[in-house]
Amino acid sequence: MGIDNISDDWVQWFMPHTYERLSEVRAEGDLCFAHYTSAEALLNILRSRQVWFRNAGTMNDFSEVEHGLTMLAEAWESEPGKDLRQLLDGLNDGMVDELVAHHNGWQPTYTEQTYLFAVSEHKHSDADYGRLSMWREYARKSGVALLLNREPFETDTNLLKAYTTPVMYVLKDEFIANFDRIRSAVRDNRDDLAKLDPALLVGAVFQAFRFMALSTKHPGFEEEREWRVIYNPTMESSPYFQERIEVIGGVPQKFYALKLETIESDGQTLDLSPNALVQKVIIGPTLYQRTIGEAIVHALTSAGVEDAGNKVTYSNIPVRT
Repeated sequence: MGIDNISDDWVQWFMPHTYERLSEVRAEGDLCFAHYTSAEALLNILRSRQVWFRNAGTMNDFSEVEHGLTMLAEAWESEPGKDLRQLLDGLNDGMVDELVAHHNGWQPTYTEQTYLFAVSEHKHSDADYGRLSMWREYARKSGVALLLNREPFETDTNLLKAYTTPVMYVLKDEFIANFDRIRSAVRDNRDDLAKLDPALLVGAVFQAFRFMALSTKHPGFEEEREWRVIYNPTMESSPYFQERIEVIGGVPQKFYALKLETIESDGQTLDLSPNALVQKVIIGPTLYQRTIGEAIVHALTSAGVEDAGNKVTYSNIPVRT
């Protein structure tokens, strides 16, 4: 789910952390992504064949976007930030003013109109039991981990207008160091960048800043190893998302539902069907593992997942009562 109109070179230049994390994930053959949730929520996903993208303002730590915006503002005023401004204006006079106006105009939507689906890296070492911290935080009662094949997250397509990005767990100094890498990339490639359409360059830098703001968290959360799929319907709308209103946890709220099906358009194909997407389900620590497991196997089979009985396993973390 790549960023529209941004090449691999541009990701490497303007989003170095994302580029490196994507390279690392692709190098790990046994890595997939896990969505920790309740058994009830997973049943709803399988029965409706939909996943829900919830508003950034409903995240567990509602200050997450503010943290990213604060880091971005401080980096912009740092020495690397000031140097970057000079470099950009040297490429095209007035580019910085245009970039700032673009960012400021869209910034209110970062919380109000950003919808997220969060997953966690799942490595071979997590295979038998999942991660206790994730069970405790996101699946405390009757929890499950839905393991998803990673191909759709890596696919370079803008069919959905939803984009995958790894979370960066940093404070000010590390954030500025990452910003400095962007400055260096612009300096080292300015001859090539000067030949480009200024509007395209502004758009690339703006998108880099937006994703940095939306995917930066305090390093205390680093064990989550989170990736986010980000959708902003006011910026880029997609016919594959359906706007819905439901009561979730007692709070009425708007969210966007993405149908789990094979999408084909303009010569591109993205297979999001349950059979292609689901790798495994781990039933978390609970007194009712087998009961939940039987229900999940039935729901997987009904959703078209082949060999569902062999795709449900049980975490062997002891249950505390």
